[in-house]
Amino acid sequence: MKKTRIQNIILAALGIGICTSCSIDDLSPSNPNESVFASAESLVIGTYDAYQKIPANEYLITELRSDNMDSDSGDGDLGNIQSYRITADMGEAADYWTNNYSVILNANKVLQLVADGEEVDDQFIGEAYFMRALSHFNLVRNFLNIPYVDQVMDETTDVTKLDFAQQTPEETYEDIIADFLLAKEYLGTYSEKNRANAGAASAFLAKAYMSQPVPDYALAKAELDLLAVEDNTYGYALEESYTDIIQSGNSNELNNEILFAITYDGSTAVTSGVRFEDQVEGDAQGFSYAMSKNGRAGGMVYTDDLLNHFLDITVEPVRGSNPLGTSAVYRYEATEGKYFGNKYYDGTDDTSEIDFVVLRYADVLLLHAEAIMAGAEFTDDLDAIASYNMVRNRAGVEELATDGTAILSKEDLLLERRLELSFENHRIYDLNRFGMTTSILTEFSNNYGYNFESHHAYLPIPQREIDLTQGFYVQNDGY
Repeated sequence: MKKTRIQNIILAALGIGICTSCSIDDLSPSNPNESVFASAESLVIGTYDAYQKIPANEYLITELRSDNMDSDSGDGDLGNIQSYRITADMGEAADYWTNNYSVILNANKVLQLVADGEEVDDQFIGEAYFMRALSHFNLVRNFLNIPYVDQVMDETTDVTKLDFAQQTPEETYEDIIADFLLAKEYLGTYSEKNRANAGAASAFLAKAYMSQPVPDYALAKAELDLLAVEDNTYGYALEESYTDIIQSGNSNELNNEILFAITYDGSTAVTSGVRFEDQVEGDAQGFSYAMSKNGRAGGMVYTDDLLNHFLDITVEPVRGSNPLGTSAVYRYEATEGKYFGNKYYDGTDDTSEIDFVVLRYADVLLLHAEAIMAGAEFTDDLDAIASYNMVRNRAGVEELATDGTAILSKEDLLLERRLELSFENHRIYDLNRFGMTTSILTEFSNNYGYNFESHHAYLPIPQREIDLTQGFYVQNDGY
């Protein structure tokens, strides 16, 4: 019986939490307590511990694959990603696949306890459904045709005889939506921002409704209507200062704008390839250092295409700045004469403790406008304009009129998402969701001497998955 890569992940990735009734910051697998090993809560903590690896290369396969970011040197995999010379044996994509299925493993172990009749708190059940849905959401948006893994497998499992075949995106989104709905139900009013919570489940549910091949804007709007109002149940609000969202440090990291963030706190940096069993909850993150001028391949720089939107301070007084200076978005390095990402940069080496923001309120407000627009070219709906204006107001840029004379176009909304959320790993998903990937990235790649083709909107299935399943998994078109 052959052993698939998913089986290898499941055999290697252990449930690594060690205590019950402890906070996410207190856990370390280095001193296991056998009496509580593999408890529901420890397994839930294991999902977050595994998710710490996700941002380590997510920015490479999302922002670097879009028109936002380039690697300074263009070497190796990074040069291949930015110039669309992407192959099925690319390590960055394979690591992203593996790391998301490691999250899914721990979530499934929690749900297996429930299936076995164990008494499990509703909160932990909800967190498991949320994290399983989120990682599958990551996978389908990048790889398109994926297996939806909804049970624990072991060395006796033959993937070809169970329901772990690749699914169509339509089928996968049905499963994702079902899991987010269950997460909302079980999480109730739970609201810890560095753990799965009800408000984040509602927002991700809306985003999934709009990301599926046939978007359901009405259901998305129903979720977002409740979140976008100023007196929303969860107390979400835009931070007054743009720099306070991410860069303010530990004292304000889980602020009112954050719906869901991954916590980092420690001295050893997590990378996408770190051994799962070596991870500890106290790990630091290294991706902010990797993006700096001293990082991998000389760091990550803004493309001229994006940078030109920020450099005129009269147009972008908050997110932009002095053309030879530093803003909340970028930092100018005079020795290189280039602009590097600044949102997560704290001036340290690879031991940054800045949390990774997975979802924040500005994203929700712009999604609300998008749901109201419902795939049209423009809208004059005042609720859509109000949500759009809230983000524009904080950025110090011109708002649309609210007297019924203004229209919000799809292009304006997509640009606002690009400016507000740059280097937060949303751009390629936004282009795909708006149906504008090929038109925008073809023009961009032509200007840069790259060769974008329509299939580059998605990544190839890692070749090792196809090899290990002896062709049971098939490659995406174009690769």
